[in-house]
Amino acid sequence: MSEIPYFFETPVPKYFRENGWFKNPNTVLFVTWAFSRCSTNARRIDHDGREIDLAPYEFITGRGTSCAAALLTESAFRNQLNNQLKSGL
Repeated sequence: MSEIPYFFETPVPKYFRENGWFKNPNTVLFVTWAFSRCSTNARRIDHDGREIDLAPYEFITGRGTSCAAALLTESAFRNQLNNQLKSGL
């Protein structure tokens, strides 16, 4: 058997798939993007010339660049963000 020359990451917990979150394709895009921005450890980042401490699973989002990175429109991105916040995630 030959080895596949790629490293496969699954940054999204199976909770989302098992609990029906991925019935909406926009949710798949948003959750995948969000977990790609997260870390399991606390960290300090430089943002707009100042240092910000982020707790585990915290990330910074911007309206224009984040929706483009997540492959969503601004309204779809905002809707997904609000849905996640309303659910307590």
